[in-house]
Order: sequence, then structure tokens, then C-alpha cells
Amino acid sequence: MAKFSLNKKKILGIAIVVGILAAAAAAGFWLQQMQSKSGDPNATDTRITIPDSVASASDLASQGKTDEANKKINEAVNNPATSNDEKYQLYITQANIAFDKQDYKAVETALLKAWAIRETKEIAARLGTNYEQLGDKPKAIEYLKKAIQLNPDSNPLKERQNEMYAEMIRNLGGQP
Repeated sequence: MAKFSLNKKKILGIAIVVGILAAAAAAGFWLQQMQSKSGDPNATDTRITIPDSVASASDLASQGKTDEANKKINEAVNNPATSNDEKYQLYITQANIAFDKQDYKAVETALLKAWAIRETKEIAARLGTNYEQLGDKPKAIEYLKKAIQLNPDSNPLKERQNEMYAEMIRNLGGQP
């Protein structure tokens, strides 16, 4: 078993927390979209609809059929009828599959495609931690700074997350 330095363990732990926070934020974003589409800001409909392509790819990946999952994702993102919102989710799913395989170049490719659709704090933070895994400290710092800048005031965890991103930046030799 490989030994990690305390900083590597800490950064890996932070990356996992960032991933969990990204998933929670995506669910919150989706709920907000559902409420805004209903026209009622006090709507209580909490159903979340996951596009079939995303659900299918996620199911295949959870069964260990990652090649099939990536094939489904590529088919869906190349379909002109697929919305940008769906493509965004598909690219995140593709990044998750690549992360599980520790293929950080593929994670980078998928996250940059999601970033091209929607620049979010979650994607910036994931790119930052991924670039750290790839050993590209300048890009890691750049994207972690973007995560701080994109962290919305409405986020109840904003201060704590920004402190975490700033600590990661300092650990990489940068200034927040």
C-alpha cells in the first residue's frame, strides 16, 4: 500500500468532500430549477428528474460497465437534440467514471467540456483538485481561485468552502 504524506491525505480528503458538496449543490440547483419552472417560488414539489441518458450511463458505470457507459455518454452528447443541461450532467458523469479509474487526464477533458457549458464553483473546484492530482500546480491554483470567485453569496457554506479552497491554494504554494 502506498504511503501518503499528511498533505496528500488532506488534499485527497478535501477532494472527496468537494465531490460530495458538488453533488449536493447539483441537487439543490436542480430543485431550484424545478421550483422556478413551476412559477411558484414556494413550490414544494421535490421530484428531481434525471435525464434517461444520465441515469442509463450512471447505472452502467455502477455495474462496472464503464466502456458501455462512456459509449452511451458519447452518443448522447453528439446527439443534436441533447440539451446543454443534459450534456453538462453527462460530462460530470463521464468525469466521475474517469475519476473512479484514476484517469485524471480523462477527468480533465470531461470537466473542461462541462466548464464550457456552465462555469460553476463545483466544476472549478473539481478542476483545481484534478490539476493537483496531475501535478499542474499553476492550473490547480487558478481553478481553486475561480471556485472562490464563483461561490455564490446564497451558499450557506460559502465561508467554510472558501477557507478550504484558500488552504488548498496555500498548500500548493499560491496566495488566495
